[in-house]
Amino acid sequence: MSIEPSSVLTSILYRAAAVASSLARSGRAAGRLARFLALTRVLHNRLTGGSTNDLIRGHLRRIFPELDSEGLESVIKGYWTKHQKNLVALFHTRRLGRDDMPRVVRWRNRQLLDDALERGKGVLLLVPHYGDERTLHILLAMHGYPMHAISSRYLDQPAFVRQAKLMVAREWHHVAFPDQSPRWMYRALGRGEIIHIAPTAYGGPGGTWIESFGLPILTSSTPYRLHKRTGCSLLVGTNTQLPRMRYQIELERLEQPEDSRHLNRLTAEIAESKAREQPQQYEWLHLVIRHRETNTIRRLGYVPRREQVLEAEAIPEDSSPGNIASMEEVLRALRHPEN
Repeated sequence: MSIEPSSVLTSILYRAAAVASSLARSGRAAGRLARFLALTRVLHNRLTGGSTNDLIRGHLRRIFPELDSEGLESVIKGYWTKHQKNLVALFHTRRLGRDDMPRVVRWRNRQLLDDALERGKGVLLLVPHYGDERTLHILLAMHGYPMHAISSRYLDQPAFVRQAKLMVAREWHHVAFPDQSPRWMYRALGRGEIIHIAPTAYGGPGGTWIESFGLPILTSSTPYRLHKRTGCSLLVGTNTQLPRMRYQIELERLEQPEDSRHLNRLTAEIAESKAREQPQQYEWLHLVIRHRETNTIRRLGYVPRREQVLEAEAIPEDSSPGNIASMEEVLRALRHPEN
């Protein structure tokens, strides 16, 4: 079961967004463009059977039992608007610079970041899939902060899409990839710089299992290992979308984690709390994918090193919102695989 648009459709969508963004230069016009693209995405889902919305809707019913059908559809519509605003931001952000930051960004707890940098041991900025996480590191770099970000290479995407997702970030700061040696991270933290990292990234064989929205999820152990070895500061950062392509950057300090599970669980709790307050801002498709991967891992009886293996081995039943295994069942399958 595919829960992403085809490469051809993705390329068309990104090219259309690029052309339209060149015309919709103001924040207000760019926001209107995003709402229009969201409507086209919803229409596409309906014409192709609506599988993605059905999967999201199934999880939302469990997480928000108080919402009626109208409430659920409002969240889904808001989610796609957020999703498409992130797309438009890839092109709209190219026109921004340091002088635009007072107009574009509103801060909450900025002093936490400045205080953490003062310690001189670097900052690990843990960024959950909420709001526009991809634009966050660019905005921070535009403010003059010494940024690094870890990104997918997007090798499965058309060349134009891949370029769009990486180009602006590379203009402002260093972009690294998961398959590179981690030595650069220790050096960056040693210089007192900031690393933007997704704590919910695929963990691989050495990953950490936590529960997120009642689902067993495999997450990365890298953040805890970096903190343990360097003593760097730990902050959670979110970038909430505001009207007219503006943003609210919010920072929260984490208590000293006991281990990787504790650290990732603390981050997940912050993300879940914000998602319950503003569900339209959360990246529900990410939860759908992580849920599917957990079920695929459970069937296979092992954790592949490459996430692409899980994509290739997935079956429609793995994506079903009703197919939820307990943490104990998942760990038992890994200890005693049936195959």
